[in-house]
Amino acid sequence: LVRRWLEVLPEEMDLRLRLLALLEETGALAEAKRVARELRADPLADARVRTAVGEFWLRQEDEAEARRVFSELVERTPYDPWARRRLGDLYRAHGWYDDAYREYGALARLRPDDPAVLLMLARAAAGAGRVDEALRLEQRLGESVEEGAQGGAAGVAGGAVRA
Repeated sequence: LVRRWLEVLPEEMDLRLRLLALLEETGALAEAKRVARELRADPLADARVRTAVGEFWLRQEDEAEARRVFSELVERTPYDPWARRRLGDLYRAHGWYDDAYREYGALARLRPDDPAVLLMLARAAAGAGRVDEALRLEQRLGESVEEGAQGGAAGVAGGAVRA
C-alpha cells in the first residue's frame, strides 16, 4: 500500500519514512539502507527526516553513518540555535556527552542570555564525567536566578544548588 501511494506521491517524506520503517521491520535491510541513503541525499530532508535516518543507522549498528547524518542537522544552518540544540540533545540521548557539550557550547555562543543553555552544558559535562565543571555551571545558573524563583531552568538549578 505504501509503495502504491509512493507511485502517486513519490516525494512525500512521511510515506518514504514509513517505507523505511516497514522495510526495517520486515527485515528487507538492503532495500531499507537504499531508502535511507536516498532520504539523506534528498535536499528537502529536514531535521525530522535526518533524525529518523540517523536513528535507523544506529539500529543497524553503523554509528559512524548515524553521526554523519546527525551532524548534517547543523551543516546547512550552523547559526540556527534550534538545530544546535537538537543535535546536542541527540548526542546526549545517545551518551555522546563530549559531542553534546560541544554543540551546547556553540548554542551558548548563539544564545548567551539563555539560562537553559547553562543547564544543558552542565548535564553534558556531568555525563562526560566532568562533575566539577557541571557543578560550576549549575552554580552560575543558580546565581542568575532571583531568590525564591520557581520557574525555568534557572529556578531548577537554583533549587539544586541551594539544596
